[in-house]
Amino acid sequence: MTLNSEDRAIFRQAAADLLDRWSGPSHVRAAVEGDRHVDPQTWRRIVDAGWTGLLIRESLGGGEGGLSAATAVLQELGAHTTP
Repeated sequence: MTLNSEDRAIFRQAAADLLDRWSGPSHVRAAVEGDRHVDPQTWRRIVDAGWTGLLIRESLGGGEGGLSAATAVLQELGAHTTP
């Protein structure tokens, strides 16, 4: 699936909103300074949002969001330095 620019912007904003709340500087710092270097709760939210299945066909249980949706999410994950 290819998203048009408006849909991509909406998708990216939804990702930014989730990450603003759950992957801010204090979350990153705690993960980096802790033993795990990841925040399991943040990753559970990412899974629950369906981001891990964006490139998988819907018939196989994925979200079939396509490369456009995955790119929008990946840009926000990088911008938020999500652990």
